[in-house]
Amino acid sequence: MTSSSPDARAPQPPAAATRARVVFVDVARALAVLFMIMGHSLNVFLAPEYQQSPGFAAFMFVRGLTSCTFLMLSGFAFMIASAKYWEAHLHLSLRLVRRLRRFVFFVLLGYAMRFPVERWAHFQFLTPDRWRYFLTVDILQCIGMTLVALELLVLVTRTPRRFALTAAALGAGIVLATPAAWTVDWPRYLPVGAAAYLSPATGSLFPVLPWAAFMLLGVALGEVYVTAWPADPLAFARRVLLPGGALLVAAGLLLHQIPFSPLGDGEFAKVSPNFFMIRAGCVLLVLALVSHLARAMSHLPRVAAALAQESLLIYFIHILVLYGSRWNTGLARLLPVPFGPVTAVAGVAAMLASMSLMAWGWNWTKRRHRWVAFGCRLGVAAGFWLSIR
Repeated sequence: MTSSSPDARAPQPPAAATRARVVFVDVARALAVLFMIMGHSLNVFLAPEYQQSPGFAAFMFVRGLTSCTFLMLSGFAFMIASAKYWEAHLHLSLRLVRRLRRFVFFVLLGYAMRFPVERWAHFQFLTPDRWRYFLTVDILQCIGMTLVALELLVLVTRTPRRFALTAAALGAGIVLATPAAWTVDWPRYLPVGAAAYLSPATGSLFPVLPWAAFMLLGVALGEVYVTAWPADPLAFARRVLLPGGALLVAAGLLLHQIPFSPLGDGEFAKVSPNFFMIRAGCVLLVLALVSHLARAMSHLPRVAAALAQESLLIYFIHILVLYGSRWNTGLARLLPVPFGPVTAVAGVAAMLASMSLMAWGWNWTKRRHRWVAFGCRLGVAAGFWLSIR
């Protein structure tokens, strides 16, 4: 018989439960990746006159949930991964350093997407508009910076329970503060690069207000999962995700009927706390459905698992392929777009197939030939540096 300290966490789930949890998260992430590629590809390939139907509008709403799903699952996965090695995150350790390095890489990758000059020395000639373009906060910067903040929050709160409660409180505070925060002219008080994280005033697509709140909600859900139902994802879906999602959607819809906005006016689909609840509730309902569908799966097909595990890389690559960058011309400029439905669907299928193949190939290389993967990373970094010297 073994003894445990009063502060010990719940026993680790058996291997079968761990596999179910990985499948549950990865299925949701893989589906989100596919919808993300489809949505961005249709924006490029499909002519605007075919994007006006109610069916397409419904598809775009579902597609709009992909970013919320990515963010929530990032927080959820952060909590689950942290819980396994909690003590290693309470002090300077190799695991902590590797994590922070990965999170900072996400941020740098986001800025690389909008690299604005041909040579490093040309930064001194950038106009204010080009600086704003370069410092725009996209989802990669939002995820990376929020993960860094979460890692620091672990050091401050010290215990999983305090960490999750603090994250939930911060998430609620962000949602409630966003309408007022978006009315502030942040560039008057802060450098443009910092102001870009607080509102879309400088052109940011995913400022941390309110998008980081999805990750903070994911952290809270992750703590509930690993504490109460680590061996039973279906019970977690039935008792937390399903009722929680339904409650959030209903509350958001009911509060939207109030003829005044106590937290300030703003565009409903961007800044309203009510719409945040609707979107978050829909994500929880989708995750409950995914958990039910994945209940009999012990593992994902390798391509689907690669899509889930390489989701941020896929985001980076497919955006560059479609829209271009400082290093390449995107399909939006190379092809005579937009197209009709048949050609557009063929383009979407080609993008889905090519991105899936890329994800599988890179994931296989990382697992089977680590030194080759390291050489590829080193080569890309060297090529980037040499191209801007």
